[in-house]
Amino acid sequence: MRGMRKRLVLWATGLLALCSVTILGGIVTSDTASAGTITTLSSGTLSKANIKLGHTASRTPTPTATATPVSTAAVSIVSPTTGSTVSGTVSITVSLGPKTIWANLYVDGAYWVSTPPSVFSWNSTTVSNGSHTISAKAFGSSDNLLGTSSITLNVANGSASATPTRTPTPTPTPASTATASASPTSSASPTASPTPTTAYYFSPTGSDSNPCTQSAPCWSLSKAQSVIGTAQPGTAILFQRGGSWSGGITMPTHINGTANNPIVIGTYGSGSAPIIDGGASALACFYARATGGGSTPLWSYITIDGFECRNTTGYGVLFYQNSGGSIGMPGIVVQNMNIHNTGPNTDDGKYRNQLMFNDENKAADGVQFLNNSVTSCGGHNCVQVQTDTGSPVISGNYCSGWLHNCIDVKGVKGAIVKGNTVNGAGSSNGSAFYMENTQIPAADVTWQQNVVYNAPNGFECEWGGSGTGVSSTCHALNNTAYLGTQSAIVTGGDPSCGNVTLDVRNNILDTTDTYYDGHGCTTPSWDYNDDGASHGAVGGLRGTHDLDGANPMYVNSSAANFQLQSGSPCINAGETGLPSPDMGAY
Repeated sequence: MRGMRKRLVLWATGLLALCSVTILGGIVTSDTASAGTITTLSSGTLSKANIKLGHTASRTPTPTATATPVSTAAVSIVSPTTGSTVSGTVSITVSLGPKTIWANLYVDGAYWVSTPPSVFSWNSTTVSNGSHTISAKAFGSSDNLLGTSSITLNVANGSASATPTRTPTPTPTPASTATASASPTSSASPTASPTPTTAYYFSPTGSDSNPCTQSAPCWSLSKAQSVIGTAQPGTAILFQRGGSWSGGITMPTHINGTANNPIVIGTYGSGSAPIIDGGASALACFYARATGGGSTPLWSYITIDGFECRNTTGYGVLFYQNSGGSIGMPGIVVQNMNIHNTGPNTDDGKYRNQLMFNDENKAADGVQFLNNSVTSCGGHNCVQVQTDTGSPVISGNYCSGWLHNCIDVKGVKGAIVKGNTVNGAGSSNGSAFYMENTQIPAADVTWQQNVVYNAPNGFECEWGGSGTGVSSTCHALNNTAYLGTQSAIVTGGDPSCGNVTLDVRNNILDTTDTYYDGHGCTTPSWDYNDDGASHGAVGGLRGTHDLDGANPMYVNSSAANFQLQSGSPCINAGETGLPSPDMGAY
C-alpha cells in the first residue's frame, strides 16, 4: 500500500467498467551487497449495478433445476500426460474452455490451487511415492460446474523425502524477551528436522579445540561457520538448547545439501531454544548474501531450525542471491524460529526484512517458512519472499509488529500463504498480507486459512506501479479478517491501474469496509463470503451466495480465538471444493 487510506463505498448505476479483470562466525556489521452476481450497497441501499466477473461474463443466480450439463471440454490438464512418472518439481499445465471462468485443482481429492494462471509448479515430494491423481473442475459465470478432468501420475522420488511436514496451525510465540503482544494459544507441534548422517555439536561450555562431538562439543559461532563451510549433504550443526551465543553467522557460499539429505542447522538437548543475540552489532543471526554464478547453487537444501534470534541491526535470517548465472537456491527451509527485535528501528530504505528470501535469478526454488514467530520487526517487512517461481510456502507462522507489511510476497509463482496468524496491534501502516509483481510476466499467490486481526489492512494485491506486460493474481480463500473499520481486501494503492485479478471466496470479512479499490478499476470474483460478519450488513460488494453480515459466533474473539461455535451460520455456508466448506479460516 502506498499510504492511500481513503475509504470508498464502490457504487455504480450500470455496468462497472473493468481496468483489468484478468487481478537475509563472526559478527557481520555491514551489508556488503547492495463469483456470483455482485451488487453494491451504498449507505445500506441496494443499487441496480451488476458487475462483470471473471473474464467476460457476469454472474447471475443459477436455478437448481437447470444445472448446466457437465462437459469435459471445459477444462483439460495438458501436461504432464496421464501415466507419466514424475519427481521433484513438476510443471502442471491446464487449458480452459471458452466459457470457463476459473478452475480448481486438486491433489488426491484435496484442494490445491485455483486458476489463473494456467501453469503451476507442484512439489511432488509433499506426497508419498506411488500413484496420485491430479484433477481439475471448471466453473462458469454462475458458479456452475462446467467440466472436470484428471490425470494419474506415478511419483518416484527415490528414498523418502526429507521435506519437513507442513502444518497449517499457527505456532504460539515462544517465551522470550520480545516486547510484542502475546500470540494466540495454539496446539501446533514443532516441525521435525531430518535425521542427520553426520553431526557437530556446540555448547556454551564447549571448546573449539574439541572434536565437536556431543560429549566434547565445540563452542563459538566462528567455529560453527567454518564447519558449515565444509558441510556435506546430511551434515547437522547442532546448538545446545538453553544456551546463548553473541554475534551472527555469515553463511559460506556454495554449501549444498540434497533433497533427501539436507544440511541442518538446528538444536539438541532440552530446554528453551538456543539464543543467537546480535548484541546490536551483528547484521543478522544468519546472513547469506552473494552474487550468483558457478556450476553449483550458492546455497541449497539447507534447513535452519529452532533458534531464538534477536537484537540484530539489519535482518533476522536472510537468504539473498544477487543476479548472476542461472542457478537458483532450491530447498531452503526456515522453521520453528522465534525472531524478534531485529533490524533497524526505522524503515531505512535498505529493504531489510526480518525473515527474507530473495532470488534475483527468479528460479523455481520452493523456499519454505514454517511455524515461525516473527515479531517486533525493524526495517521493512517482517516476512518477505521475492522472485521464487517454484511454489514457495509460508505456513503456520505468527507475525506481529511491523513497519511496512507483515507477510509480503513479490514476483512469485504458485505461492501458498497458509494457516498464518497476523496480529496488527501496534502497526499503523501497510497490510497483514501483501502481494505485488513488477518482475515476472505473471505472479500469483493463494492466501488460505489465515487469520488477521487488529491490522490496518487485511489482504492487499497490487501490480507494483511499474513493469510492462506483468500481472498479479491473488486468491483469498477461507480466511478470517477481524478488522473493525479497516479494509479486508485491498487494491489500487499503486499510482495507476494495473493488471490485477482478485478471487475472494469463503472468507469471513468482519469489518465495516470489506473492499477498497483506490482506482475503481478492479472487480473481484467475489462469492460465498460473510460480508460485515459481526458488524451486520455493510456497504460493499455482494456475491450471490454471500451472507449479509451474519454473526460468525466465534468461540472467543476477545482472546483472538476465531474458531466457530457449532451453531455458526458460516459452517457449511462456503463453496465446496475449496480448503473448507465453511466460511473463514477454520
